[in-house]
Amino acid sequence: MFWRLLNGLAGAVGAGSLSQFPTYYQQYLQRLGGRLDQAQIQVSRIEQAARDEGMTLAAYIDKFTSSADTTYRQQGAVLREEVADLSRLRDAVDALIQAPPIARPLRLLQNIDMDTARTALGDFALSLPLTTEGFVYAGIGLILGLLILAGLERLLSGLFRRQRTA
Repeated sequence: MFWRLLNGLAGAVGAGSLSQFPTYYQQYLQRLGGRLDQAQIQVSRIEQAARDEGMTLAAYIDKFTSSADTTYRQQGAVLREEVADLSRLRDAVDALIQAPPIARPLRLLQNIDMDTARTALGDFALSLPLTTEGFVYAGIGLILGLLILAGLERLLSGLFRRQRTA
């Protein structure tokens, strides 16, 4: 009776936990998309400033980074980071949007932005995902929960056998 209850609990915890992934993924992607939108605005402003000076973006940033003044060099480094952030965020959002549902956990790990992940997790609210994707992840979670419990059962029974024979 105890093991049946434990199996049911492990399966339910696994299913319930992993079924939340599609919702978290969606919320993370929305936040990352918002950061991408803001980065596009910022880089557009930098590009406009470069055009106003009759320069390319690269030449404009190089003018800052090659300056003898440390303040201008630091500003050039900030401008360069803004452009790099835009590229990184665009690549990450594209990769996450194009990922098939079963590959999303791996794609998320490959493209994770820890600040965005933390804030998305901090604001995350549990949901009842009634989608095919939610059911698939719940099924995977159920199996993983049962496998983890089976592994723990084997480990503990092996430890108890050793103690009895010692």
